[in-house]
Amino acid sequence: MKITRSVPALAVGAAAMAGTLLTAPPAYAADLHDCWFGGLTSETEEGYYELWGGSCSGFGYANVDVKIRSGTDAGLYHCGHVFPWNGTLEGWRCVVIQP
Repeated sequence: MKITRSVPALAVGAAAMAGTLLTAPPAYAADLHDCWFGGLTSETEEGYYELWGGSCSGFGYANVDVKIRSGTDAGLYHCGHVFPWNGTLEGWRCVVIQP
């Protein structure tokens, strides 16, 4: 095997990987709940909120993202823990990811 042939192939492969990494979406938690409506209740500590949601679907209980699709508090949140029950959701220690 000639090394001169491997070097161009390696360069092409590295460029393809770099392009893929640069266009990757931002990282989110593995678990996600998607709610059609909801809102923030109160700021419990500086920068942390409690939230509620209705007409929700998804999975996960700890370290999850919550997407609220409509209302004044629509956006993407990350919560320390949530309690989903029959399409409703409550979350604690939540921070805003995307308003």
